[in-house]
Amino acid sequence: MGKTLVLIGLIGLCLAFTDKPQTFEYTPAAVNSTRVLEQANYALRESAKEFSLRCKDAVLVQVTRAKHKLDDRPPFYGALYLIDMIIRTSKVNNFDK
Repeated sequence: MGKTLVLIGLIGLCLAFTDKPQTFEYTPAAVNSTRVLEQANYALRESAKEFSLRCKDAVLVQVTRAKHKLDDRPPFYGALYLIDMIIRTSKVNNFDK
């Protein structure tokens, strides 16, 4: 969970720097720094998309399993079971790596 929060923080930091209008003079060093920030911003966005897709896939698998197991149980039991399985899946798949 800690690595995920750091990733989200870095994405926000990159967005904060790249969305502001540039007020400095474009020297070679400044242009290079801007390119590095843009590349880092792109890489972080792609990582976040991949993380989101992995979570989405895991949740869909767990929903399918829950539906098959819980057809005859009360509705609240299914919700609790689903939350428990998502937590277990995230621990097993190490989403925070």
